[in-house]
Amino acid sequence: MNQIKRSYAIVVGINSYTNDIPPLETAVNDAKRFAEILKQSHQYQVLELLDTDATQGKLKNLIENLKQGKLPLGTKTITIEENDRLLFYFAGHGIVRDGLEFEDGQAAGYLLPQDAHKHENSFLPMQLLHDTLVGLDCHHLLVILDCCFAGAFRWSSSTREAMHHPKMYRERYDRYIRGYAQQVITSAAHDEKAVDVLSCLGDKPGKACAKSNRGVGSTGKHSPFAEILFEALENGKGDVIKDGVMTASELYVYLHNELGKKIHQQTPSLCHLKKHDKGEFIFLVPGFDPKNLEKALPLDENTNPYRGLNSYEFNEEDSKLFFGRDQAIKNLKAQILESEDLPLTVVLGASGTGKSSLVKAGLLPALSKEQWHILSPMRPDSSPFAALASTLINQSTLFHSYSIRSLSKQLRQPQKVIESFKNWSRNNSVKLLLVIDQFEELVTMCQPEEKKQFLDLLKALLTECSEHLKILIALRSDFEHHFSNELLSSNRWMAARFIVQPMKREELREVIEKPAAEKVLYFDPPQLVNQLLDDVAQMPGALPLLSFTLSELYLKYLHRRGCDRALRQKDYEDLGGAIGSLTKRATQECEQLIVKDSAYKKTVRQVMLRMVAREGGESARRRVPLSELKYPDADENKRVEEFLNRFSQARLIIGDKNFEGKPYFEPAHDALVRVWDKLQTWIAQEQNTLIWQQRLTPTVNDWLNHDDKEQTKGFLWTDSHRLKYLEKLLQSEDNWLNQVETEFVKQSIQQRNDELERAKQQLEKARQAEISALVALSEARVQQIKRSLLAQAVPGLSPWLKEGVVTRTEVMWFIMSASVTMVRRCS
Repeated sequence: MNQIKRSYAIVVGINSYTNDIPPLETAVNDAKRFAEILKQSHQYQVLELLDTDATQGKLKNLIENLKQGKLPLGTKTITIEENDRLLFYFAGHGIVRDGLEFEDGQAAGYLLPQDAHKHENSFLPMQLLHDTLVGLDCHHLLVILDCCFAGAFRWSSSTREAMHHPKMYRERYDRYIRGYAQQVITSAAHDEKAVDVLSCLGDKPGKACAKSNRGVGSTGKHSPFAEILFEALENGKGDVIKDGVMTASELYVYLHNELGKKIHQQTPSLCHLKKHDKGEFIFLVPGFDPKNLEKALPLDENTNPYRGLNSYEFNEEDSKLFFGRDQAIKNLKAQILESEDLPLTVVLGASGTGKSSLVKAGLLPALSKEQWHILSPMRPDSSPFAALASTLINQSTLFHSYSIRSLSKQLRQPQKVIESFKNWSRNNSVKLLLVIDQFEELVTMCQPEEKKQFLDLLKALLTECSEHLKILIALRSDFEHHFSNELLSSNRWMAARFIVQPMKREELREVIEKPAAEKVLYFDPPQLVNQLLDDVAQMPGALPLLSFTLSELYLKYLHRRGCDRALRQKDYEDLGGAIGSLTKRATQECEQLIVKDSAYKKTVRQVMLRMVAREGGESARRRVPLSELKYPDADENKRVEEFLNRFSQARLIIGDKNFEGKPYFEPAHDALVRVWDKLQTWIAQEQNTLIWQQRLTPTVNDWLNHDDKEQTKGFLWTDSHRLKYLEKLLQSEDNWLNQVETEFVKQSIQQRNDELERAKQQLEKARQAEISALVALSEARVQQIKRSLLAQAVPGLSPWLKEGVVTRTEVMWFIMSASVTMVRRCS
């Protein structure tokens, strides 16, 4: 269906109740005014049923006609067709009968006809009205109930629409028109019992319910709900974003917000009926022409509304797509602004709870509107001083004259840096905020001495610069014990903590629906959203898996390129659901490479293991410099390059440049390390390899980056235990050493061999120089000295003897030479 052909409305208003049911004051006025607005402003044909035209008999007769798809309008009866829309409005008494419930436990609601009495057989069941309206052929249906307990109107899906106003593009408008729309707006929730129900029926004299149930608006002519409804429709105030189109969802938001300013005990609601599917009941502002609507931007990989395994960043685009954390942002911002005596904020949460995104895309944009100078968020990486230096140079005029290297050295002398911060604060009224994300990298990637020095710097800054500098760190909860006594006292650390709680179901719904709406996408069927929620609701650390699944759904849409903009159920099932999507994609990419060349089996395994950091039995992602992924074999380097390209395109790993402009790669999230079964198997099988890598890598980096090449020889491993393992590894088929590590091992071997050769040469020289003197000695004296020296020397030389480095003959020559020397000293 491309357009609505005819618009019909049934408007019911009842003031004059009989049989001791209290009358209402404004219901008839409300109905008359609403019918007038629909006819004059929106070109509806309206059936008005006021007071005595709304008896039980006449309402039942109307329902019987509707069941046949007929609507009596004056002297004619029309047939409701698919391209029609129908609006049903009721203003009158509504009740809920105690003890009467539907099978699903929801209270049974009723509308009271004009001639109703206190027995329910005279009521109009909301269920009957519901079933009748749902059965109509019309494409669009809207029910508006302005009565007490209106929320008891039974619906099949009670999902409340997100309070969000996406821009109206032509594609979205067309989808709203094409899709089925069956929506209900009620003036009160199903459990809002402002007055004893039975008092409305006269069983408890002295307690009037009429005025307290519907109330009287500011004009005295209409209920508060009706006044706001008329403002929205007649004056266009319900068109919040002024695009000429007012959807039922948009109308509900306006009613909810405005009514809440006047009456706190009355809560409007919006719900969908059984056949609702992708459509929206709409009202158009006079003069609107859908041809004038802007078309949505075309979609490609760069317009993906979901970040997959990546965190949201501190920029305008990511902030616009970050949803579901309004309350957490508000609470975290308040903690920072109100804790004047706490210079540190510790954002804690388990892996996968969204700490980084909350800080960067939620908190920082909110704080930037205040008087804060926010330094670009940093991560410690393996060189925290260099990372901090880069942040300070790029974001603050205070240190712009430094290079990264010179400032890194300066930062190791806290007092000089403190004075610089103090000088800056004297000339600036705003506060500085330093954000350190992934704070656990101080444990997983830094050397202990580097970590200690960096913590000393932070502690000094917190102590000396607290008036003008605040520090925020984001830290995985399982690493908290490494720092809880390092920066602040235990009590102050506890006060500085902000725990990121798991998201509630409705918050997760926003994470799913709102980014899609921003890109004019939708879920088909709408129940797919609930399935996503069900699949991740009870899963610890589910956010990255959910985000990755949604990103993959989007990529599936791009591949399919249908005429719509739908994220489909079948694509979700093909991905393996929220739990299987990540592991299935990683395994799929891995196996496709192995099919291409079986050598990729070793390549993928080696590279992925380098991207894992182990600490205390826990695994975390590790940032790997590209230089660490260069191997001696040219074919292996080609395979590594292909692997990095494939896994980057799949958004499983990410590549970027560090503060020194050097490229690196890392898993897009710890979730890949935690849940990919292949990688978990490799980690279990290669515990020894990981231990050796964690020992070797920092040593090789120090050896490679040291300025004095002569001093670098001191970093080489020449002891027999470590070098024996590396020599064996160098010749093994399981050799995982990269190009730099291979060179390190070769130079270590060479240095050891050089040392041994020099020792041999010294032995030979001593042997030749002293042989004649040794011959001249008395045999008895020489034997005595040899026995003495042998007893002392052999234990010290025994390791070399065992390794075959020196022979026993060479030891004996050394003893004889030493004997000559000792005899000379004794003579």
